[in-house]
This record gives sequence, structure tokens and C-alpha cells, in this order.
Amino acid sequence: MKHSQVFLTLMIVSLSLPMTYAKDQTFSFDNNHDGKFDNIFVLKDGEIVSQTRDLNFDGINDVFIKKEKTQRIETYQYKNQKYTKTIINEPHGTRLEINQNDKLSKYWIPALMAKNSCEYEDKVASIQSLEDLIKDIRKITFKKNEDYTYLNIGIRIHKSCLEKFNNFFNSDRFEELVEETLQTGLKCLEKQSLQYLDSDKPAEIFNTLNKVSVLLKNTDRPVSIHCGVENIKNVLSWRDNVSAMGTTNSFKFEGHDLEHPAVIFNPKLEVVGVAAYQLGTHSYDALEVKKTIFHELMHNAGYSHGVGFEPGYACEDCCYGSGSKLSCKLCAGNYNTTNDPDYLLDLAKYSSKNRNISFTSFYLKNYFNEISGENNDLALSYFFQSDDPLVAVPLSERILKERNLTFDNDLKNTYESNKKYALKYNDAQRSIGEKISNIKYDFYFNKNPSAFLEIEKILEQYPIQSAVKYNKTSFNSPARPGILRYMFVNIYSELDEFLENPNIDKDLTEKLKSLKLRLELMLY
Repeated sequence: MKHSQVFLTLMIVSLSLPMTYAKDQTFSFDNNHDGKFDNIFVLKDGEIVSQTRDLNFDGINDVFIKKEKTQRIETYQYKNQKYTKTIINEPHGTRLEINQNDKLSKYWIPALMAKNSCEYEDKVASIQSLEDLIKDIRKITFKKNEDYTYLNIGIRIHKSCLEKFNNFFNSDRFEELVEETLQTGLKCLEKQSLQYLDSDKPAEIFNTLNKVSVLLKNTDRPVSIHCGVENIKNVLSWRDNVSAMGTTNSFKFEGHDLEHPAVIFNPKLEVVGVAAYQLGTHSYDALEVKKTIFHELMHNAGYSHGVGFEPGYACEDCCYGSGSKLSCKLCAGNYNTTNDPDYLLDLAKYSSKNRNISFTSFYLKNYFNEISGENNDLALSYFFQSDDPLVAVPLSERILKERNLTFDNDLKNTYESNKKYALKYNDAQRSIGEKISNIKYDFYFNKNPSAFLEIEKILEQYPIQSAVKYNKTSFNSPARPGILRYMFVNIYSELDEFLENPNIDKDLTEKLKSLKLRLELMLY
């Protein structure tokens, strides 16, 4: 999903004894260096039980978070925004309820996101920067027991990773990857945060910095990195397009000793060369592995796709990828709220360009809520341009015709490019694309969730099952293979995200689940 004088001693956990947790620990941060703490975390038994946060450094706390048994209550009061968020942990995920202006919204977040023992700690850990933590990372030491290698920060590496990566290189390659990941990521986040010290809008990056600091300083409960966890019934099911998963809340996996926080690599990921990795038909390099670790650590720190600001994709791209202005802006979270029209538009532009699920997940989890702002239609238009040209072109034409919308230059250029590309396909394929575009228009713009059921008619009308299953081009077209599969994979992913929304009618839920299963059998 990231400032320094650290007065807290970092320890290596005793390896011969079970983990023991400090009764209480307090982490206090002065992010703008004015001598006042603006983000304070209290941990009990290795978990955050309370947090207070001053968003604009005026000396008045705006966010109050308190954990009570299996639920956490967050109160947000900033300018004219006020809401209460209740987070309830359950065995396989988290229920989230947000009460804003007497309107209750509900969400479901899966537990896995498809990346000093003393009596009472009365000495506050004053952390003004990450420099000391980064120094500790430069001087990482390792200590091993039968199953784990422990770092002198809050991370331990399971032997399955060392066996997979290190045996190939005959070196400590995976430990080095983790060390390089943390150094690059933390330096980058610190550098980004300095740009927003005087901003008139809140910047989530300060909270991100602090959460990651707490995560890595919590050696009582270190992040476990695994590379050999197979499928776990009702919790974890691997596919070749999922490289890793990160836990987002505290619970015990059924039939497994793994617990939060954890980063879990797909066990199918294979080392095939120097800094070369293979997962099904997908190839990865060392940089991609670093990005994956960093992304999943964001989930460990408490960030989820589609709910609130999510720095995962944007920060990994800002710090390890292109470093574009847009990705770094989204990483910083320099917006009034997640309902800010500018945030919605920037998220759509970024997700469209990078083809990730950030915007999709946010929109579908907020589907039954009013997403206000004049940029809503434009945001959807950007989002649709990342779809297959056979869907994007007719969808764009309908938007232009019925929504009275003017495309900006970027959208115009993408639309014209998609239009030329779509001409390569035959009439039957373009007909399927147009039918899917009508389904998506009805679903997104007319707020008709039953529109997806029209997919059943397409599957009955066209002989596309084998072409989709085996990634072949249908109807003797010379166009690139997999065109039909790509369209239906997008539909499947959107259905998968949408079905996490607890506000769907029960009868419709069952029908959509049945459609999702049919698509899953066809695709995978």
C-alpha cells in the first residue's frame, strides 16, 4: 500500500520461545516538525487499539479510532465532513459500515487482498522521520530457526521463499530483495510526503508513512512472507493471474498456522533465470517482485482495494515504476475525501492507463451510493477506454450521444485509436462487443445491476465457449488471439468485485453468482 529519531529499541524476537506481545506500546509522530504529535497509535498485544490524527496540523484532532473486541470504530470530523465508520472483523473478512449524514453504507472486504516486552510503555516513541529505520534496513541482520529467517525489523521470511529463490542463486537473494524493496519504498514515501507539509488539503501519505512505520517496528508480531501456501478452503484459491496476496485484518486461517500480517506469494511462481520468474504464461523480473512485496505490505498496514484511499498500486508505481505525476499524486492521497470529484477522475485516468482494479473496485463497492461530482461521467469514460476496443468504441459512442459529454484530448485520442483497432475484427465479434457495451452502459449509467444477466443470452447465441477457454480467435478472424477471452475476463472481474457488495438483492445475488460460476468454468 512511510520520519526519525526513534527512541524505541528494535529487537529480534527470541527464536526458542513462542511469540509474546508487549502489553502496551505507543507510537507518536510529528509529521510537520512543529513540536506537536499529529498521529498517535496505541498497540496492545501487537495490534493497534486506538489512533488519533490531526489531518491539517492545526493542533486539533480530526480522526479518532478505537478498537473494541472484534470491531473498530472510527470517527472523522474535518471541515464540513463528518462520518462514523464501524469495522467488524469476521473469520474470512471484514464488514464495514459507514454512517454519513444519517445514510448508512455497507461493504464487505475479503481478508486477503488479488502484495520489548515491558509492563507499560510510558516513554513515547517520537518518530520525526524514517531515517533511523532506513539505517536499520541498511544494516539488516538475520537470525534463523527451523522455519523462519527473522530480520531486525518487523519481517520474517519463511523457508519456502528461501528454498525457492536462494537455492537457484546459491545466495541470500530473497533477503536482498526484501532489503532493497524496503529501502527504495520508504525513501520514496518520505520524499513524496515532504511536498505536502504545507498543503491546504489532507494528505493520506502521512498516515501511510506512520502505518508502515508501526508495521515494521512491531517486532512482536512481524510480517510473515510465505512462498509455499497452497489453496486454503473458503479463504485462498490461487490462479495464474494472481502473483501474491496480503492479509488485511487479524484472524486465524482455518487449518493453517498462518496469521495476519502476512504476504503470501503464489506457490506456482517459479524462478527460471537470473532475476526472471514465471507464473503460468506471465513473466516477472526482480523489480516486479519488489513491487509485489511493497503492494502487499500496504494491505498489511490496513489498506484495502475500493474502500477509502488505497495507496497500493499508485505507490508501487510511483516508487518502483514510471514515477508519473499522477501515480505519485494518488499515492499521496492529497484530496479532501474519497468522494472528491478530482480523486474519482484521477483514479479512473490512472487505472485506465495502467489497467489495474483500483477504480473498478472503488466504483463497484460504492455502486449503491451516490457518487457525486461533475467528473463522474468523465471518470467512467476514462475507465471504459481500458476495456477491449470492441467494447470501448460502441460504449464511447453511446456516452457521447446520450450523456451530453465532451471528451478531452486524451479521451479523443484513445477513442480514435480504439476505433481503428476495432476495424480489424469481423462483424460477429463486433456484435458481441456492442452487446457487452450495452450491458455495461445499463449497469453503470442506469444503475441496473440485473443488466449483467444479459451475458447469458450472448453465451447461448454465439459458439464462443472453446475459443474463450483456450484463448483462440473465433470466427476465423485474423485479429490477435484471446480477444473474446479478454472481454469475458473483464466481465468476470467486475462481477467478482460487485458481488462483494452486501447491498445487492438476495435473489439477484444468487443469479449473478450462478453467472459468475459459469464464466469461471468457461475461463479457467
